[in-house]
Amino acid sequence: MICRDEVPASVSLKPCGHLICIACVENLRAKNIFKADKGVKCPFCRQFVGKYEVLDSNDSALVAILDKANKAAAVAQIAREPAPEESGGPARESWLCPSCNNINLWWRCECTRCKTSSTRSRAQPKVAAADVVAKLKEKYHPELNKAFADCGTPSGNGKMVAESKVEHVVLALKRQQGAANMMMNVISVLSDANTFRDVTMDGYGNYSVQDVVEVAARLRGAVQQAPQLASLFTAFKAEHRGLDPYGALHYAVLPHITQLATHPQGNYVVQRIADQASSSELLDMCQALLPDMAALMTDPKGVFVAVKCMGHLSAIAEGTLHRAAAMQTAQQLCTDLLASSNTKLFTHITHFSLATRVVVETISAALPSYPALQLGSKLVSKVCSLMAHKEGLNVVKMLFATHAPGLRSPIRSGVLPTSPPIQDAPEEEEPQGEADHMALEAARDLVCVAAMQLQDRFCELALSPDERGAAVVGEVLKRMAEEQEIAWLDAILQELTAQAELIVEHPAALRVVTDALSTPVLDDDSVNTHLLQLGQIIGDKIHELANTVYERRFSNPHMPPPKYHCPSVIQPDLKYMLARGHGLHAPPPPPGSETTTSTPSHQQQQQQHAAA
Repeated sequence: MICRDEVPASVSLKPCGHLICIACVENLRAKNIFKADKGVKCPFCRQFVGKYEVLDSNDSALVAILDKANKAAAVAQIAREPAPEESGGPARESWLCPSCNNINLWWRCECTRCKTSSTRSRAQPKVAAADVVAKLKEKYHPELNKAFADCGTPSGNGKMVAESKVEHVVLALKRQQGAANMMMNVISVLSDANTFRDVTMDGYGNYSVQDVVEVAARLRGAVQQAPQLASLFTAFKAEHRGLDPYGALHYAVLPHITQLATHPQGNYVVQRIADQASSSELLDMCQALLPDMAALMTDPKGVFVAVKCMGHLSAIAEGTLHRAAAMQTAQQLCTDLLASSNTKLFTHITHFSLATRVVVETISAALPSYPALQLGSKLVSKVCSLMAHKEGLNVVKMLFATHAPGLRSPIRSGVLPTSPPIQDAPEEEEPQGEADHMALEAARDLVCVAAMQLQDRFCELALSPDERGAAVVGEVLKRMAEEQEIAWLDAILQELTAQAELIVEHPAALRVVTDALSTPVLDDDSVNTHLLQLGQIIGDKIHELANTVYERRFSNPHMPPPKYHCPSVIQPDLKYMLARGHGLHAPPPPPGSETTTSTPSHQQQQQQHAAA
């Protein structure tokens, strides 16, 4: 009992209806001054008192006292209402369980006694889409900064705090119930494809969308790090075809992806989404871009999206889980590019270094398919003509970065951003291993064909005033060392040695020769022979060069294990053999395989096509 004196109850508390005496009313109001509660709570059910009603309306003195109390209750009720920027959020007040009358704290989703779910909506009511769009288009999105902060990704002046990590998002979601609700409302509005396009193509909205995409990606990372948080997005997924917040944004971009990819602002958003996409999502993005990929590669903005997507696709082809789908997509693009190989479009692509990077990544992902071999052969056959173009040296250098799936390409590891994580997959079956070996040999043969196109021009390139020429020669020698093509290393070094007196006066060219002689692929006898030939031409200057080479070879003396069972059929003397009308010799069979065959192997057919 609250009223201990024998005083009859004279006041009814609303809305709960419990009865107390006037003395208890004054006592509760006096004690509440020292509490943080915005209003007086009923001593029985702990609900806020909205009004005091007198049981005997004839008692004028009691009515006068309660009139002041009711005015104070009205003021307290207004104070308890959420602020305008927080409108739509659940009031932070305890709630009464309808099943067992247990009082539960505001943030609990179920009763602590009987486990009955709260009857109050835990999700924030939907804000008008037009209001959200207007806030996104504001400079630095000031009215949305609270939504970013609630998710553990505080933002100020249009930039998120650099120290914000996925761990901070996990802590924010655990600390505050419904922390991501406001952000999910924003994402729900952006999940409409037309709205997404409208905001993305806006000058300020573009930056806001990039920030929202980043937060959505971190929310996904938080769920991966703390799976118990997945229940926070159950309602969102139910409304968005099973997609999480990031997935909803990802698939909102696809209907207008080509338009956004070529837009001055939109292409940045598409690149950001490609960076954060999972393997399956990236495959869907590449499929959406595929019909317009060739035209995209000629667009000054769209080519960056093409580089990003095909770079990530090539990384997926190095995995196993989505490898087949990635290779099929790349193979289709190779076919489309071959169809335009006799047009000005293909000429533009092959004379534009960024576009060539897309082609190289596409070939790398599609090997050893026949369209990839055709496209690669057509591309390397243009090496000499490409050298005359202002970007020709960059283009040729990229051609020597062509790798098969399973090998990290230098342009991917050195230029492109981190690729999306590839999930682990079971071990590959034997047929897939054979395809890997065929792809490696096909990539090696394409590189050898490109080197054959440059024969008798390596000295000219190495001594070029443009240091990119020496860089191309260095890339060729480095790649030949990786492929263990000893004959090519010896032939190129022999060509450079003929101009040794000029090489030693050219720092970049001398560095290229030093690096080539230092590779452990060459045996000591071969290195000594080249140094002896150089010494006969440059005299005493050979001592410093020899000391550097021997020191580097001593620090890395181990010969790498054999990579192939035989060298490529595209050897340095093949160019002159073909000029005299000789054909290709069949490569020896792998160890342990059949030694007699009645028809040329698929590998031999590919090599003959590449040489032609």
